[in-house]
Formats: sequence, structure tokens, C-alpha cells
Amino acid sequence: MNLQSIVITNCIGIFLTLIVIVNSNMTRKGKDLDARLLTLLLLVTGSCCLMEMFSFLADGRPSALCRFATWFTNTWIYMGNALSSTLWLLYTDHHLHRKPERLIRIYRPHLILLAACWLVIIGNLFGHYLFTIDENNVYARRPASYFIYVVTLIMLTSSVVEAIRYRRCHRIVIFFPLWTFLTPVLIGIVIQSLIYGVSLGWCCTAIGLASLYMSMQNELAYKDSLTGLHNRQYMDRILNTWNGRSGIMVDMDYFKEINDRFGHSVGDRALKDTADLLVANSPENSIVIRFAGDEFILLLSTGQEILIQKVEENIRKAADEFNRTADRPYKISLSMGHALYEKKGEDSFLEAMDSAMYKDKRIRHASGELQDRRRSARPEP
Repeated sequence: MNLQSIVITNCIGIFLTLIVIVNSNMTRKGKDLDARLLTLLLLVTGSCCLMEMFSFLADGRPSALCRFATWFTNTWIYMGNALSSTLWLLYTDHHLHRKPERLIRIYRPHLILLAACWLVIIGNLFGHYLFTIDENNVYARRPASYFIYVVTLIMLTSSVVEAIRYRRCHRIVIFFPLWTFLTPVLIGIVIQSLIYGVSLGWCCTAIGLASLYMSMQNELAYKDSLTGLHNRQYMDRILNTWNGRSGIMVDMDYFKEINDRFGHSVGDRALKDTADLLVANSPENSIVIRFAGDEFILLLSTGQEILIQKVEENIRKAADEFNRTADRPYKISLSMGHALYEKKGEDSFLEAMDSAMYKDKRIRHASGELQDRRRSARPEP
């Protein structure tokens, strides 16, 4: 590629990342971890497009400033390769599971590998084993540089493995166009790693991210915009092919009272708190649905009664802990009922969960538990 083509290619990459950053910030409400990871990935990609363009502009120009630019930009690009692929892995896992605590626990070895990779890259400033820059300020890649490409492929391969594992575990369609992003990225990495002087890797990454963003707009139809959970339409679509065994219906007690006393914005906050509580305290292979209004459904992979009851117990304990520690004008009180799926059909499954949930509500009313919770939720006169 000539210099003009390299500049145009990387400018296209910068332009695409800026478009996606602007539009993603406009369409996403709140700053959840998904949005932050995607934004960081876009910023790394855009900056590496810029650095790669400057590295080619400075290459072969024997001034002190150009020499510094060559060292700086190429070091940044190598670090960006490892960082961007790691961010993609974390983004993939969080997008599928919505459990931030998984990221450190599951991917600690990958994060250690990233740190080691960065140390190797920084060490190149003294050892010159990844790339060299001669007295004429000409960049040359060394065989050891393929270590960085291997790390990048490890991260990308891990994201594919997790997506396949998730899909096989649930046996459902996941609305996550993995290959929409990976196909152009892998093409760019392979071409650029084999042919020096070709500048396609970062532009292809930007194209992959732009394609991913456009494809994922379809997923919004299956997401609840307030809580970020899957919605009823998603459950209707996946239930017939779902690999789970049971479900728990969860109803917020006195939600109307929260709205009436504190206003709908506080009611929305209570719904978000409840959604976060359910996600944080549900098993890893479960799916949390905002079913309707103040009702939620947990789809579980287990059919064992003792395990289902354990999930309900954990949720109740988490709600009690929230009420003790959270600085909110309301208390979270939940009625729950579960049923086995047994391929009995969606209507029968929902009716069984609904009946069990209202049975739980009646028992708690009869015991006085709900009345006590309601009084404790009211502000002092």
C-alpha cells in the first residue's frame, strides 16, 4: 500500500469509530458496563488507527521528532492489539451473562497474560526484540512480534468459545452477531501479520465494530430499556428451544404504593434495583426476564426442587440485605413462585408459576409479613 492509501484507510477507521461512539452514546440510556467496555474498545481502535497513520508518515524520516513518533506510535499499536482483544473478550462475556463479578474470576489468567504482554512490549524499548528502528528511522518487525498476534488470537478465540458454550448450554438463539465483528478483524490481522506495509488491521476492526453496532440494533427489540433485562418478546421466542428445566416468577409487593408515595422516577429506580438484585443472585446459567410491569421471571437450568428453593432463599436474603444497607426511601419486598417447565407449553408454564407466586403472597399476607413490610416502607409522619 502506498502512503496515500494508508492515510485514507486509517481515516476511514477513525471516522467509523467516531460515528459509532456518537450514536451509541445517543441510543444507550445510562452508563452500564456493556456501554463502557464498548466505548473503551472504540476509543482504543480509533486511537490505533491514528497512531498507525502517523507511524507510516514518520517512517524513514531521520529527524529526532519523527524517530520519537515512530517508537511511540508502534509501541502504542502493539499495546492496543493486546488491549482491544482483551476488551472484546470481556465485552462478549458481560453481554451474554450480565455478571460483572465473573470477569475477574473467570478471566484472571487472560488479564495476567495481558499484563505480561504489556511488560514485553515496554521491554522492547530497551531490548528491541519485537521491532527495531534503524539509524534512518526505518521500522522493521522482528520474529518475536508474532507473540503479540498469538496473544490477540488467544483472546479472540476465548470469546468464540464462551459464546458457543453459552449457546449450547441454553440451546437458544443468542442475538449477538459475533462473526459480524470477528470476520473483518481476522481478515485484517492475517493480512497485516503476513505482509508488512499493509495497513488494514485497525480499519478492519473499526469496520467490524460498526457492523456489530448496526446488527445489534435488532437486539433492542428483545431488551427492556429501563432495566436492561430481556423482555417478554424474548422469552416468547426462545422458550420452545430453551434447554432449561424450571422458572421462578417474582412479583414486587407494594410497587403501586412506591409509585404513589414517591413518584414514578423513584418507582423506576426500584425496578432497576430489583432487576440488579435478581441478576446478581441468580445462577450463572439462568436467564432473567422482565415479564410485565413489576413482574420478573427467572428461567433456570435446574429442575431440582432443593436448588430452586435455594435460589429463592438467596434472593430473599439479598433483598433483606438491600433493605438494611441501601439508602432508598423504599423497601424491596418480593413474592415468588416456581414451576417445572417439562415442555408443557408456555401458557401452562406461566399459569403454574403465577399460581405458585400468588400462593406465596397469600401465605405471607396471612402471616402478617407483608403488612409489616408495608408499614416499614412508609415514611415517618
